[in-house]
Amino acid sequence: MDLSLFLPPLVACLVIVAIHSYLGLHVIAREVIFVDLSLAQMAALGSAVAILAGSQPDSKAAFLYALGFTSLGAALFALTRSEEKGRVPQEAIIGIVYVVASAAAILVADRTPRGGEAIKDILVGSLLWVTWPTIARLAAVYAALGLFHWILRRRFLTISFQPEIALAKGWRIRWWDFLFYVSFGIVITFSVPIAGVLLCSRSWWSRRPSRFNSPAGRAHWPSSRGWPARQRPRPGCWCPSITICRPARSSSACSACCCSWRTAYAA
Repeated sequence: MDLSLFLPPLVACLVIVAIHSYLGLHVIAREVIFVDLSLAQMAALGSAVAILAGSQPDSKAAFLYALGFTSLGAALFALTRSEEKGRVPQEAIIGIVYVVASAAAILVADRTPRGGEAIKDILVGSLLWVTWPTIARLAAVYAALGLFHWILRRRFLTISFQPEIALAKGWRIRWWDFLFYVSFGIVITFSVPIAGVLLCSRSWWSRRPSRFNSPAGRAHWPSSRGWPARQRPRPGCWCPSITICRPARSSSACSACCCSWRTAYAA
């Protein structure tokens, strides 16, 4: 039986999962379950902007655009982390970033000649056509990032699993969060062109932490009724679609989330 067809995709999956599974433990411990999907969508938005600027999807410029947008998302998530549970949990902010990035990617793709195909390639990737040189580069980058996390494992593990100890020691948690999310973003930037946004996001997912399954734990689970109920339709949400003739739903999603940002923090 000829193994040349499915052996490279299998090896690529093993390389990707090797580091995704470790970082997934941090994601679950930090209770930011969908941060991977949000950062992956930021990388997709960066790739779409690069295509709009005239770069090829597999070019170095497209990679730098994706990495830049992912780093922007990493900085945002690090800055919005609070030491105490606020009225607006960080998961809500992660969701807002995901919706804005998804809608913006559609708006950008609408301006490119092959925007539909670009979005499809970003979502599903090209795992079946991955080559051995690409796998070798992927393994080398992930090995370097694994070494980085091993050297700083005490800081990252303490902040993820015992944040109260990190606070008591006076560590600059936001700075360490930024380093964690940037390394996280580099992993995603390399994974998305191969596995796509959808497969990358599924490789991190796990069930909700068990301590939230009890009645006492569910009492602290963020309520989904309070903040969305205060969001009323705003005429400004439809203005971009009317004025610049862009897809209505994507324009409305971008505008509504941006309008809701100020309301969320003012609440």
